[in-house]
Amino acid sequence: MYLRGIFVCISFIISIHLNSQTCTGNLGENIFTDGDFGSGTANILLPDPKIAPGYNYASNSYPPQDGYYIITNSTNWPTLFPTWLNIKDNSNDPNGYFMVINASFSPGIFYEKTVTGLCDNTLYEFSADVINMIKIPVTGHILPNVSFLLDDDVKFTTGAIPQSERWNKAGFTFTTKPGQFDLKLTLKNNAPGGNGNDLAIDNISFRACGPKALILPETVANICENGSPIDLKATIDGDQFRNPAIQWQVSPDGQNNWQNLGKDSIQKHTDLRSGYYYYRYLLAGSESSLANAKCRLVSNVKVIFVQPKLYTMNDTICGGNEYSFGKRKFKNAGTYIDSLKSSIGCDSIVTLRLVVLPDKGITADKIIIPPSCYLYKDASLTIATVNNAYSPVIVSLDNKSINGNNKFEQLSAGKYSLKVVDHFGCMLNEPIEIINPMIFSVDLGQDKTINLGTEIELKAAGSEPFTSSRYTFEHQIICDQACEGKRYVPFTSSKLKVDATSAKGCMAADSILLTVKEEVNLFVPNVFTPNGDGKNDVFIPYTTNNVVKEIISFDVFNRLGGLIYHAENLEPRDVQLLGWDGTIKSKAADQDIYVYIIKLLLINDKVINRSGDVLLLR
Repeated sequence: MYLRGIFVCISFIISIHLNSQTCTGNLGENIFTDGDFGSGTANILLPDPKIAPGYNYASNSYPPQDGYYIITNSTNWPTLFPTWLNIKDNSNDPNGYFMVINASFSPGIFYEKTVTGLCDNTLYEFSADVINMIKIPVTGHILPNVSFLLDDDVKFTTGAIPQSERWNKAGFTFTTKPGQFDLKLTLKNNAPGGNGNDLAIDNISFRACGPKALILPETVANICENGSPIDLKATIDGDQFRNPAIQWQVSPDGQNNWQNLGKDSIQKHTDLRSGYYYYRYLLAGSESSLANAKCRLVSNVKVIFVQPKLYTMNDTICGGNEYSFGKRKFKNAGTYIDSLKSSIGCDSIVTLRLVVLPDKGITADKIIIPPSCYLYKDASLTIATVNNAYSPVIVSLDNKSINGNNKFEQLSAGKYSLKVVDHFGCMLNEPIEIINPMIFSVDLGQDKTINLGTEIELKAAGSEPFTSSRYTFEHQIICDQACEGKRYVPFTSSKLKVDATSAKGCMAADSILLTVKEEVNLFVPNVFTPNGDGKNDVFIPYTTNNVVKEIISFDVFNRLGGLIYHAENLEPRDVQLLGWDGTIKSKAADQDIYVYIIKLLLINDKVINRSGDVLLLR
């Protein structure tokens, strides 16, 4: 047979490795025939399979609690831990079972099986698919860690299994000892107890391992009916077997039933009747090992297609369409014969029986929901029914096929082409237009100039009613609930912005510039008469507290600059009680002109000074 280089395989007998060292060549059939846990429509496998000696079976509740496991075809349960993944098994079987373990309670054995009838001095692979059940964003959870044991001795450990949300194959290869024909294989929890340490296992596998067993090239071999036989060559990539033993097999029904053929390195395909033929060979290091299904490998499958010389084609088209047959085109029903050459060069006689059905005129009942807001991409087109068509039909919008519920979603406004094609090519082509709704807008009016302390009303006009609004001034939110009609005093010049949401969820915004003039309305008399008649007896400044936050100081001086009156930290209304009464140290001041200085703190936290003179008359 043909050897293509050197096959290197590392055996593990007693050492522990954190990375999987699985077989790099071909494998035999899985000795663990139930290692994929089977398949079923029931969500939970019953009764307890009793495959995990260290854990209890959660037959009546899910998800499994600490110290329990379950065999299921999906974790899409009515109740699922919020940190756990919603997954299915690691196969293409929609009902495939897998094992879920809540291992945080205590260490224990997940799976254990004793295998007999093995071959000694033979390389095997022991592996399983594992996944951490905890979602990626979750923190603070212990990572699972699985040990692989042979006859109760740990030979390999996965190390910490990360929160990757992916199935990963873990395992190792080892060689049986001389005279070793039986083995107990165990999967065991190797992580400490605590929060986390939850995992799923699938596709537990124990197989013979060897070099790459190939039939090259791996592509399908096409030959003509009544052509020449072809040779298939067993190609072994490696020298693990000094005297390899081969058993060729063929399957006449698509790889279901395999029949033994010859044992030479070359197998000749001589059956030139049309059809598909599937070939493989079994490989082992000796004839005795070849006879034991637990000790041999299986090559890749080679497919041979014998193309028939005589073809009969039955086809149906819709009236008005053309059918291409060789270099000819037909529109009418009938039987047609032609000699054609296939893509691989085979001469074939093809008989076409063509049926033409009437075009009944396809129509479609449609439901168009426009975008909820202008320029939104949430419009939809639903094909409620298709009439006058030969099922099944293919529906597309701008050449994009429809989804399973006959609904195109996330569409924007615009023009589209709807196409419905039935089973025989009858077709509906129809233009579709989705119209944008009116633009939702909001208006605050014109820019405004106001005096400091002036209240403004928070009120906007919308092109349609709106359910909520939010106002910002100086880039800070000043109102975001029940804002319309509320009043606000701006302290400085800035933009007033409103963000509004309509009843349909459309959003709009507008802003205006508010210019605030710092003109302080302050009145100070230039004459007062402290004569006790109750009129103009006290010298006081007059202001309002919606502009002035505080009178920091109020001072009165005589002609020589001497301080004769001082007050500080007054609210605007306090000065009306505490103004200068025309006395100096409790004695009546002389009639004269006096000077005053007032320091004011405005509501925008600016400080201003006002000064002047006042005449005291007696």
